[in-house]
Amino acid sequence: MRYFYLERIGGAEVQAYILAKELTRRGWEVHYVSESKNCEKPRVDNIEGITTHWLKIRKYFDWLNMPVLYHILRSVKPDYIYNRYTSSYTAISGYYSRLNKCKFIWVCTDYSMTFRWAFLRVRLRQLKTHDLVLWKKILAIVFSIINDVFVRIGLYFVDLGVALSEEERNRIRINFNLKRTDILPLGHDIPQKKPVNYEVPIILWAGSMGEGKWPEGFIEIAKLCENLHCEFWLLGDTENAKRKNEVLEKATRLKNFKYFPGVNFDQTNDFYKKATLFVNTTKLKGGGVGNTNAQALIWGIPIISVNVDPGNIIRNHFVGILSGDVKNAANEIKELLNNTDKYNSLARNARTYAERYLSKEEMVKKFEKLLEGL
Repeated sequence: MRYFYLERIGGAEVQAYILAKELTRRGWEVHYVSESKNCEKPRVDNIEGITTHWLKIRKYFDWLNMPVLYHILRSVKPDYIYNRYTSSYTAISGYYSRLNKCKFIWVCTDYSMTFRWAFLRVRLRQLKTHDLVLWKKILAIVFSIINDVFVRIGLYFVDLGVALSEEERNRIRINFNLKRTDILPLGHDIPQKKPVNYEVPIILWAGSMGEGKWPEGFIEIAKLCENLHCEFWLLGDTENAKRKNEVLEKATRLKNFKYFPGVNFDQTNDFYKKATLFVNTTKLKGGGVGNTNAQALIWGIPIISVNVDPGNIIRNHFVGILSGDVKNAANEIKELLNNTDKYNSLARNARTYAERYLSKEEMVKKFEKLLEGL
């Protein structure tokens, strides 16, 4: 992984941690390699039984860590390498696996990474909206091409490609000519108690505050519901201070809106269990259920999704509503807060789906079965 969940609360980081922790509990020896903001030179810690190898964070030149990563792999001598973050590290992981005859599992956790030349595609799209001098644009493009080349090298050695949805699975199989692919579900602790009641209904948004997740849409919905008896809580952050300020400026003087920065994964359930509804505003199509949506479902919280149906769970399992735009989302929120029968039906469906498909036990059983087949 590029990060550990304690330093970056992303879905990929959370799921990698949950899997590592559960495998450790089942008797596996698990080593976790991650960059760290607080590491100037490589070191090793033990976190909840997981041997954690820290690398110096490389914002632009992560391939400089490749010799260190290779040294760690040689010292650990793994039977399996589980790569849940697509980067230049994918190359060294794949290269080591082929030389040392261990199995290499690559997990695609981002729909944008299902495309060939994914880093270049993303960078060119970003440069359209970023005002940079010419030499910086050229340098950014060169770095992206280098990353893409390393990724393609690594994917050549993949024994098993894993995706989070059927669409992503088909794309990585075709685009990267992977002989074996599968889907690994998300996994969580399923809480025993139901959500607690708060003083007023809470409408929750959680996730990275990047452009693709579109938190601005959540703020627009909050503005349309200013006269409604509820609060809108935004739970998230971004390393881009300018981007965060641009988003939060849109909520200035919005009395029904609260922002909670710097919340780690262990604290998120304290917010989810108070929530009445969960709003998903992502514009990123083609992905699976998603970690933040999964957390809502395990608490039996219906999802109002503006742009996409994550993993087709709304259409197939009736766990929420696909609104299509922010105005309809606001109207659906008002409807559900006043229609107890409709709300309770969606909440029951959400909880049922989570119990059937989102337990960490089922996720790990599927993972171990995948390893047995390699």
